[in-house]
Parts: sequence; structure tokens; C-alpha cells
Amino acid sequence: MHSATWRQILHEFHGVQIGRYSYGDILKPGLLPPGTVVGHYCSVGMQLIVRRRNHPLERPFLHPFFYNSRLGLLQQDTIPAIDDNPLTIGHDVWIGDRVLILPGCKTIGNGAVIAAGAVVTRDVPAYAIVAGTPARQIRMRFGPERIAELEASRWWTQSIADLIRMPLVTGIFGPDQDSPLPAQ
Repeated sequence: MHSATWRQILHEFHGVQIGRYSYGDILKPGLLPPGTVVGHYCSVGMQLIVRRRNHPLERPFLHPFFYNSRLGLLQQDTIPAIDDNPLTIGHDVWIGDRVLILPGCKTIGNGAVIAAGAVVTRDVPAYAIVAGTPARQIRMRFGPERIAELEASRWWTQSIADLIRMPLVTGIFGPDQDSPLPAQ
């Protein structure tokens, strides 16, 4: 969760950008396709699968021999490459266990929640909660005013020390709890 070096390795050798403090299966080399960008503070469960291209359904033959040049029959791919369809995951996204993200989903917005077992076939709006097969929006986490406040704060750009002292955050501890950081 903390290693800047590991994030650099994922970027340089796997073409994946993972934001600060994001954790889970997304830190496994090769799990995310090249070109994927993950924001800061994301929580990702086990057994995530991300696909960036499909078999061409409109063609008479579905086998990869007829679209994937790496198999030796074609000089070049006949469908867009994985790199042509990058996935962007916003900041503070929670993705549950056993989620499948298909090529029709290009963006998962900030603060979104994807329930365990969901099959995501299209973009997920910021702060939406989606679930099911295919995933459908259950509800929004907050109303428009709170979403605007969170987006305007850009809290994910702050250091942990600064973040924990922001009024936006200090209110979550309640009257009987102190901030986890010592007072200065």
C-alpha cells in the first residue's frame, strides 16, 4: 500500500499507473492491462478481472486466429489493441471481490463503489454504487452538493498529515474519537 518503488515498477515494466495508498489485487504485476490508470486511495478486492477487448461478434468466426496477429495467421490485428482501450479508475474507488470489468467500461469515477461479483459493462459515474450482472446503478452515495464539495476539495492530492486535519475529514471521527495523528 505504501511502496512508491512498487508503483514505479508497475509503471515502467507493466505500463500501469497506480495512485498513492491504493491497494489490493491491482498491485499484482500483469493483472491490469497496460495503459490502466488507477487513482489514489482505491480499495480493490480479490480476483479482479479486467478485459479491454472482445471477440468480434459481427464476424462469422470468433476464434482469435482471425483477429490476433500474435497467433501467426495475420500480419496485424484486425480489431483494436488492448492499448487502444485504456481503463481509468478515479480516486477513492472501492471495487469488491470477484468483479469483472469489460471493454465497454472505460471510466470508473471518483468515489464509486462496485459491489462484489458485479460485471461492469459500461462507465460508472462518480460516487455511484453499482451491483449485479450486468452492473446497474443502485444509488448515488451522496447528493449533488456533497459530491461537488468532495470534488472541489481534491482531498486525494493532500498528504496524510494534512488530510487528517482537514475539516472534511476531522468530522468523521465524531465527538468521542480523536484524530489518529498526535496533536502538534
